[in-house]
Amino acid sequence: MIQESIKFILERYKAGGSNRFVCPQCGRKKCFTRYVDADTGEYLDENCGKCDHTASCGYHYPPREFFRDHPDRMHGKAYQPEYINGKPLVGMGRRWQEDKKWQRDASKCQTTERPMASKPPQTEFFPLSWAEEGTDRSSTFRNWFERLPFVPELIHQVLLEYFVGGTSYDIVVRGINYGKAVIFWQIDELLQVHDAKLMAYQKDGHRVSGWGNSMRSICEKARVGPQLSETDKVLFGLHLLPYYPQKTVCIVESEKTALVCACQYPQHLWMATGGCGNLQASKLQPLKGRKLMVFPDSGEYGKWACCMKESGIDNYQIVDFMEQYETNTDIADVILGEAVREPNHHTFPSQVPYLRRKSSIVITK
Repeated sequence: MIQESIKFILERYKAGGSNRFVCPQCGRKKCFTRYVDADTGEYLDENCGKCDHTASCGYHYPPREFFRDHPDRMHGKAYQPEYINGKPLVGMGRRWQEDKKWQRDASKCQTTERPMASKPPQTEFFPLSWAEEGTDRSSTFRNWFERLPFVPELIHQVLLEYFVGGTSYDIVVRGINYGKAVIFWQIDELLQVHDAKLMAYQKDGHRVSGWGNSMRSICEKARVGPQLSETDKVLFGLHLLPYYPQKTVCIVESEKTALVCACQYPQHLWMATGGCGNLQASKLQPLKGRKLMVFPDSGEYGKWACCMKESGIDNYQIVDFMEQYETNTDIADVILGEAVREPNHHTFPSQVPYLRRKSSIVITK
């Protein structure tokens, strides 16, 4: 007899914030989202939910942990996380079948990329010299990256090839000086500079929440350089495509991960989407004809599998290795020893499949 399952999701926002509550940890009002039964809409426990202030508070008490602490509340039902596009709506957790193997079915995918009205392609770009000159500037991120346990010459080469730059001024967030921000340039295969992301990092290599900028926005406010209302985003690292025609292209989410992997696995060409929702068919078109390996962060496998299926790219492999780890874990976390595995992780290999470290280049810890 199969037990009836109960599924919970974070309650959708209502106009005016009438369904946002006081956080039980930080005490701030209208910032706490509670979990509700996906079928009945009934709330779970008043402390079961997530605070919007992820950086300063970070409170998150998902149903999985609640039922672990209160097994008497199960009422004979089996708790089953609810997934949409491969991402667990209940926060931490994975959908495991009775045989304890991760299952996915990309054949059931539905188009996630909204049809958009055609717009003219970007015709004005930022000077490539801006990216070239910026590589001489340091940043908090660069200082952290240069201390990683890789061969210094390889680190220097990766930073130069990806045009990793830095701002000329310090970034202050909530009264704390985080030093200079890093600049990740978005340059296409024709060496046309579409835009750049500016991001602040802490000394330990983690992002500073609540601060970010773009070169387009900076130029618009300062009235210098190209005045663009919007830009066509491209994959970070796309400009290296013609320089390494034989390398397999590996796609990850964050620029930081691409740089770490470029040092750990230099036999491949690493690119980044710059966000979990930025793996789009339009951005993948320059990669047609190349062999691809796609490494979504944990919790994003289903969504990325759907996108790849609809992209028109034929020669690719999407890897589910990260699904053994907590939500939003990426390969860089594994390489740097910061990843935390989920229960039942024994069904996955301990090493990233399809990738082999070049010991002659990389220093192991």
